[in-house]
Amino acid sequence: MIVVPYTFQCKELLFVLARMLPLREHSEQGTVLEAAAQLANSLSREVVIVDDQELLVVLDDPVEAVAVAQSHDLRLDRCIASPLALELLRESGEPARMMWTWLRTQLAIHSDPAAGIVKLGKLRRERLPDGVDMVPDGPGVWIWVTAPTERVAFVDRAHVVGRAAIVPFRETWAIEDRGSIAGTYVDDRLCRSRCLVPGMTIRIDDITLVVLSVR
Repeated sequence: MIVVPYTFQCKELLFVLARMLPLREHSEQGTVLEAAAQLANSLSREVVIVDDQELLVVLDDPVEAVAVAQSHDLRLDRCIASPLALELLRESGEPARMMWTWLRTQLAIHSDPAAGIVKLGKLRRERLPDGVDMVPDGPGVWIWVTAPTERVAFVDRAHVVGRAAIVPFRETWAIEDRGSIAGTYVDDRLCRSRCLVPGMTIRIDDITLVVLSVR
């Protein structure tokens, strides 16, 4: 497998395994196009090239997502999971429970949070807000605004957030800075524009949001 970050998201339940990489000893160098073709062939799933450094794979359910991560010897450091998604993973019989144990070990989670897993860089949260169990239908971006006030929203058309905008871009969505005072930061890196990937954290002036799902 080629060393390039990619994210798995599920179609309906909110379950995102983000920033995943194969183990170094099982990897080889190559282009993002080769990585996308390799993943699409091995998973029999559509693989979206987000940009020249990242891929997005949409799977059916959490059990499949964790099974794929295990079978491909992936390393992961981010996860967003709704309560219903975790219940499916924990209550689907012994193989799924073993996957749940593997996931907790990967993320260094020692408790069993009742309201879901949040493992996102510097965002110090253990629980998701209410109303995040199901991903809305149709193309759009499911976002969690964590500051200054907490809410979740589904963006299905160009939408202004502070001095930035979430806009359709090619076959996906992007964030564009539009003259914010301090700039727009994606995962703590200053940028003028960036394609959106589930699991990323965006800061625009005093607004902080997390991308939950991209369609």
